[in-house]
Amino acid sequence: MKKLLTLFLFCCPFLLAAQVEFAPVGATWYYGYSPGLPWEFIYVKVEVTGIDSIQGRACKHIESTSYFGGSDWGCSPWYPFLQVYQENGRVYYFKNGGFHLLYNFDAVAGESWFIKNPSPNQNDSLEVHVDSVSLIVLNGQTLKVQHIPTNFSGMDWGFGNIIEGIGNTNYITPQLSLCDPQIYGLRCYQDDSLDLHFANYPCDTVALYSATREPILHGGLFAPNPVFDNFIALIKDFDADIVVLQNTLGTTQRTFLLDQGGQMEITDVASGIYFASIFKGKRLVGMDKLVVYRR
Repeated sequence: MKKLLTLFLFCCPFLLAAQVEFAPVGATWYYGYSPGLPWEFIYVKVEVTGIDSIQGRACKHIESTSYFGGSDWGCSPWYPFLQVYQENGRVYYFKNGGFHLLYNFDAVAGESWFIKNPSPNQNDSLEVHVDSVSLIVLNGQTLKVQHIPTNFSGMDWGFGNIIEGIGNTNYITPQLSLCDPQIYGLRCYQDDSLDLHFANYPCDTVALYSATREPILHGGLFAPNPVFDNFIALIKDFDADIVVLQNTLGTTQRTFLLDQGGQMEITDVASGIYFASIFKGKRLVGMDKLVVYRR
């Protein structure tokens, strides 16, 4: 995640006021989630499903569901939905009869605000302190990134950095410290104008350990590699049926269906370095780096 951000970060002598709409209807976040044995990770999907009218305000209705074969697990049901509205560069959420500040996209380095715990039965607050602010360019739009130090004021609620219009990079709200395991990082964000992918695999990937408790395989899965020809195959006895190739920025280039021999044709794949995510159905079973040379 940090590597991807670094590619886009640059300095700017001034920072404009927030302009990007937060949580338009249809916006979707995918977060990684590790609920424990026997799963390596599943995911939490957060989606803006409609508009609620609350105290005269049009609030976005944001629903959260964790997925493992369509079932709910772990801590995400503690945060089943949010109702938020945006006023200029600030985002407020509704809880216990009132609105509370969630994000202040206009905050600059050195400024802070408090977020009240979103869990219905908790009233403690987290102080969010902006250590520095930088910019990214995403789909032609310039967005601010607020860098938030961990353990500020002696508390750590699993809160990451904040991207204007997208929100926090760990989870959309702070999480209770006793929620174990926690939702731990933004895989993807998509709406009608923005498309951000931190993960080098499909957003809705469910990754499992094998029955022998062996982890996902990494490296040495293709032959030949580097490849100079138009065909490449997985190593013998590796059970998979789909390969997704992404470039070094995490953009998907091609998706291949493997034949019975685990072979795929890469005639139209240009020279370069690619990251390959290997699947059996929707289950991630291996990852490798693929180097393609064209004479």
